[in-house]
Amino acid sequence: MANDDDLKLVRLFAGRRDRFFEKLADGLDLRGAHLSGVDLRYADLSGADFEGAYLNNVHLELTTLSGTNFKRAHLERVFLNGADLDETDFSEATFKGVDLTGVHFGGCNLTDADLKEALNLHLATFYGAILVGVYFAGRDLTGVNFEGVDLSGCDLSRANLRGATLHDAILEGADLTDTDLTGALLDRANFKGADLSGAILREADLYMTNFSGAHFESTKLDGAKVLETVFDADMIPRIEALIEHGVVKGWL
Repeated sequence: MANDDDLKLVRLFAGRRDRFFEKLADGLDLRGAHLSGVDLRYADLSGADFEGAYLNNVHLELTTLSGTNFKRAHLERVFLNGADLDETDFSEATFKGVDLTGVHFGGCNLTDADLKEALNLHLATFYGAILVGVYFAGRDLTGVNFEGVDLSGCDLSRANLRGATLHDAILEGADLTDTDLTGALLDRANFKGADLSGAILREADLYMTNFSGAHFESTKLDGAKVLETVFDADMIPRIEALIEHGVVKGWL
């Protein structure tokens, strides 16, 4: 349960107008708190504990939330634009009606987070974040930046990842069946054991991409660029034939 004094401090801050990047207190205990219609813009809430909290229509724009714990929290129509989310823990949190346009999740832990009802996922940045087990099936992720992101075991089936950036991303065991990766930057990404059946990799950059153990049934590779790309032995003759016929560019 939330500490009553800490909860009172937060509500007092929300009612003030004379505030500017103010540190409220160290180690705020707001576990399980219910906050609705609260304006916390400019607050420094770094290190606060919101585990299991319910936040509805809360303004967190330009708020410092580095190292803050939102594990299993429920965020509904929460505003995060411009917030400092460095190493914030959103594991198992639920995002409902949260507009992620321009939100930077760099270094955040979003393991098993529920983003099914989050808005504008493709306009957020996830550089270096952990997204293990997140459900992205059928989502529009056009041009999303997943550089260096851990997407192991994620369901990305039928998602639109056209033009997405996945440099150095980890997609071990991910489900990418019927996923559109046209023009995506997949160099140095790890797709070990991933299912790419029916996926579209047209014009994708596959430089040093690791596809060991991956499934390629009916995968479309027209115009894909390969160089030092890792495939299973039984896949190599197929790729070489595609290169010979000019369907795939580069060499193994």
